[in-house]
Amino acid sequence: MAPSTTPRPSIGERRPSPLKMSSATKHEKPLASPSTSVLEFEGDGEGTTVIPRKSRPSGQDGNKPRVRSGGGPPRNSHAAMQSPDVAGLEQLRQTMQATLGMLGTTFDYLGEQTGRVAQLGPAVEASHQIHQLRRQVHAQDRKQEERMQEIKSLLQDVLKDQIAEHLRAHVFEMIPRRANATLRNHGSAIREPLHPLLMTDGNTSDLWPADLAQLFGYSNDTAKRLLDDYELTYASDDPTERMLNKFMAHIGVGFQMVPPQRRPPLQISSM
Repeated sequence: MAPSTTPRPSIGERRPSPLKMSSATKHEKPLASPSTSVLEFEGDGEGTTVIPRKSRPSGQDGNKPRVRSGGGPPRNSHAAMQSPDVAGLEQLRQTMQATLGMLGTTFDYLGEQTGRVAQLGPAVEASHQIHQLRRQVHAQDRKQEERMQEIKSLLQDVLKDQIAEHLRAHVFEMIPRRANATLRNHGSAIREPLHPLLMTDGNTSDLWPADLAQLFGYSNDTAKRLLDDYELTYASDDPTERMLNKFMAHIGVGFQMVPPQRRPPLQISSM
């Protein structure tokens, strides 16, 4: 092995121990300037060799992770494991933000629709009332039609009965009237019996005369009561002959009485 050619320092120029320097330099921070050099020592004891080495520029040490001895994981492995969670949270935030935007648009649209409905309120109310009135009119028409059908059926039944009664009464009146119309104005006619005529209640009056001779003998009051029984009109001051003529025309007798003419009293003038 060749001897070392490095000159040894003298006693007065003895350098400090490299071990002490290395321990001292461990507590000192290297300068950030790119021109700063770092001393590295090789060997042990007096055979140690100092080799200058340029330090890395500021900011480069933080870009590359330092690998520990023994093949351990890098220092920022925990941050790398959390990166998927951060990405998921960011995506969730964006989704929620988009949802809030859609909700805002929906609320604005609902507000506009509410305003339109408020403006159309009177028109909608009027349309609703018109619809209700139309339904009521249709219901009233149906009820009216049903009532008309009921009245029509009732009238048919009632009219059948009334027409039958009216025809029956008319027949009963026509028969005695035709019989009384055969009487002639002659002397024996006043003794021929009169065919009785029924009143509206279906009965014969108690004052019905047996013949014309009995009729001609009625007083004014009896003639009035006879006309009342057969619902014939007269004036309060009508004479008896006029009332009897009205009664004979009602029962079908073809001739009438002629009331006697009243002559004014003679006035005798003095000579």
